[in-house]
Amino acid sequence: APLPLIPNIKYEIIYRMRDLSKSARVYQYQLRKPAKITASDGFILIRNIGVNETSYVEWDFFNANWGLAKVLGEKKIWHDAVEGLALSDLATKLRAENESWSDERARRESRKLIEENQIERCIEHKVLLN
Repeated sequence: APLPLIPNIKYEIIYRMRDLSKSARVYQYQLRKPAKITASDGFILIRNIGVNETSYVEWDFFNANWGLAKVLGEKKIWHDAVEGLALSDLATKLRAENESWSDERARRESRKLIEENQIERCIEHKVLLN
């Protein structure tokens, strides 16, 4: 975080993939060890629903011991977290649709797909569970 007195926090995520059927696969991820980040868990369910049609559902759960950051940088933290999720999802989609692309190209192209103010609109409609 480019904010004074607020440290950058690193954490590890564990990923698992399972085939639910011939036409459905789930990707699960969870925080390896809670610390400052108390939750970073979720799943992606991808299902083939027709010729050239795919259903994509994702649920993400993210929380932390915010400390001083809650007062000084909550907006920045949420913006960066939501932007990171959106870019990751779009890069995954683009990479799946363009097998010849490198991961780097998929990440670069994903930035071009996010509309101006889209992240802010998402944050305005966030759901917080305590």
